Formats: sequence, C-alpha cells, structure tokens
Amino acid sequence: MANAKELLEVLIKINAVSNDQHLDFGEKLQHIILDIVRHMRVKSGSIMLVKGSQNIKVVASTNTELIGIKQSLDQESPSSWVCIHKDILYVEDISTSDIFPARFEHYEGCALLLAPFIVKNKVIGIIAVTDKIGEDYFPQEEQKSLLILAGHVIGALENQRLT
Repeated sequence: MANAKELLEVLIKINAVSNDQHLDFGEKLQHIILDIVRHMRVKSGSIMLVKGSQNIKVVASTNTELIGIKQSLDQESPSSWVCIHKDILYVEDISTSDIFPARFEHYEGCALLLAPFIVKNKVIGIIAVTDKIGEDYFPQEEQKSLLILAGHVIGALENQRLT
C-alpha cells in the first residue's frame, strides 16, 4: 500500500506531465495512467472519457489495444455504472458480482476499482485500475488515493481544454 509521501510524488508527476508542452493530450494521459498504475501497484489501468451523451472511449491504457474502443453507456458494465451513479465503484470479486452479468476477458484479477472525473456534477471520464499486484483487493486507503488522483487528472484535463 502506498503512503502519503508516495501519493505526493505521483501528484507532482501528474502535475509535471499535464504542464509539459512537448506532449500531446494522448501522450499526457498515457504517462498519467502509467504513473497511477505504478502508484496503485496494479498491472492494468485505463482512462476513459465520455464522448457525447451515450458513449465512453478509452483514451489511455496499459493495454494499448483498448485505446480508441468506444462503449455505449447503456451497456451493463462497470464504467457505465460509474457514469450513471456518479460514484466510485469497488468490486472485490468481479467473478461473483451480481451487478455485472459478464466478466470482461481483459481482467486477470478479481478486484477492480473505478473512480469518476466529475465537473459541474457531470461525469466527464473515469479512471479504472485492476489486476492488483499481491493481495487482490483495494483497502479503503487505496480507494481514497484513487479519488485524490482522479481529482488531479481532472486538473490535467481542464488544463488541456483551456490551452
């Protein structure tokens, strides 16, 4: 589990990446997700952005094959749930979850954690982490850590929008 010093270090990295004028938007998000994955001690992570009112698109991921994939928000999935409920989602064991009917093939582990990016009470995106290294669960402190990181990713997104 990460400590406060490690959280501060990753926040500084996110800030530096978001202000790096030599990187385009996609590169910034890719660097950010890789920093978050290292910090959260997981194998897999993605950043998804809401596109229009009915879709979400993977814009950065540890699995580059997922980048560019769109998903309908009316589909039963963890990311759709987060968009609809505007809340963090922690599923300790996706294989026994009664919320989602099917397990996605790209999940290796059982635990997954998703946090929304909310601006003006609207979900603009989601960060997802899964495939925890070591014990396959996310304690409360790590769930809070992801929410803090999501808040800083919102800052990076807003910086990009403004420039």
